[in-house]
Amino acid sequence: MAFASWCGSAAALAAARWLSTSIVRSLEGSLAPVSCLAEGGGPGECTHADTPCSAHAFWERLQGTITSTLESVSVEDLMKEAQPA
Repeated sequence: MAFASWCGSAAALAAARWLSTSIVRSLEGSLAPVSCLAEGGGPGECTHADTPCSAHAFWERLQGTITSTLESVSVEDLMKEAQPA
């Protein structure tokens, strides 16, 4: 196999294995459902910084679910799903 051909195949394979998380983050920015959980966010972003937010644990669980779901799917997986059986 020619080196250029091998490089092309290796690059295609690497690209297919990209996690959808990387793509979504590149297109959308933060995956956080609320600003206080966003990168660079925090209590200062929360409008209820003086009082603990009763929904904070829920938002953290939701963010974890979003992240783990996206991290479990690669572009290759999505391509396979799009192909007819």
